[in-house]
Amino acid sequence: MKYAKIFVIGFNKTASTTLHKLFKLNNLKSQHATTWDLANYDCFSDNGNLNDFKKLDNLYKDAIFILNTRNLTNWIISRFKHGHRQCERLQRNKNWAYPCTPELALEWIKDRETYYLQVLDYFKDRPNKLILLSIEPPNWKQFISDELGIVNKDFQNRNVIELHDDAYYGRMVNCINDAFTTLNYTNEQRTSLLLMNEKPYLDMYKNNIIL
Repeated sequence: MKYAKIFVIGFNKTASTTLHKLFKLNNLKSQHATTWDLANYDCFSDNGNLNDFKKLDNLYKDAIFILNTRNLTNWIISRFKHGHRQCERLQRNKNWAYPCTPELALEWIKDRETYYLQVLDYFKDRPNKLILLSIEPPNWKQFISDELGIVNKDFQNRNVIELHDDAYYGRMVNCINDAFTTLNYTNEQRTSLLLMNEKPYLDMYKNNIIL
């Protein structure tokens, strides 16, 4: 493997399951979990934002970090869908992402903005340590495979959630629109992949983000 460790440090619902599958198909020791077993695996994904990337950087000098991201609106919808599906399957009335509310959408938007700034500013003096990965382009798996020196395997994206409750989908969209209205977000901001002032970071880090 090109790197001692690969840490996927983006939020959930940004293709972490697909990345895990890609690593596994390349015969890499990959773990997809919230709590990472650093001693027994080499690639790590799922809820990367809940792991201390600064500590990991200090522990593994030859590691690479991937900040995986997606269109802001699509990301929030995917999270709300995930919460809805979990509650239906477990027959529960509430979890971390259900029911949808404008307040919860606002919380996620602010958390993402804060976290992305922390990551981007932390690695700015060592830009070769971080790759920015948008999962929106159709060729994103080829891009990250090339950057990591692994083989891109042809397989369907994993953990894609379909929502069959049209009424709830409408509620989700209304909650998200209410949150964006509160923030006075433009259409460009609502579909942002990283930050509104992202150009300096895109010039700094390897990425597949097209403005």
